[in-house]
Amino acid sequence: MEVENLSACLAVALKYEGGYSNTRNDPGNWTGGQVGIGALKGTKYGIAAHMYPALKIKNLTLEDAKSTYERDIGESAR
Repeated sequence: MEVENLSACLAVALKYEGGYSNTRNDPGNWTGGQVGIGALKGTKYGIAAHMYPALKIKNLTLEDAKSTYERDIGESAR
């Protein structure tokens, strides 16, 4: 995905992802990527603890999420 497509992609993704979730049986909510491994930090706006263990997921704003996606897209294009 190119940065130019980010807004359109986020509009679709946020229909399904958005609110904070910290379901214990979801491996993506754990910083270790497995249930019970690491800290239970949850997911929000499609940003998952297993991919971003240092982020404070619960406090993530939509702008924070957009910045994270933009940074990651830029890095993957290199």
